[in-house]
Amino acid sequence: MKVYKGTLDPDKGNVFIVTVDGQPLKRGMFEDLLVDCGKFGIYDAFDLSLSIITDCLGSADAARGLYKAFFWEFTFHLPLGHWELTETEIRKWVKSYLT
Repeated sequence: MKVYKGTLDPDKGNVFIVTVDGQPLKRGMFEDLLVDCGKFGIYDAFDLSLSIITDCLGSADAARGLYKAFFWEFTFHLPLGHWELTETEIRKWVKSYLT
């Protein structure tokens, strides 16, 4: 089971450093969707949602259909400190969302 962990970058303020099982999460896959989202400043919150969903499901195509709902359910509510999400939590949400 994958574990996604985020914490604010002390040098950049409103930017999360995100790891998956201790390795950096691949980011910036969907740069055409960059959005300046209030609570994250210049940090791309939609990209974070897309990146987590893509990594968890292993499919960019599936992620594109889910990232906005995932943003409002999870990313928007992340604390501005340390947070953790598990693959199990994400997959459970995906299953519930799709049914």
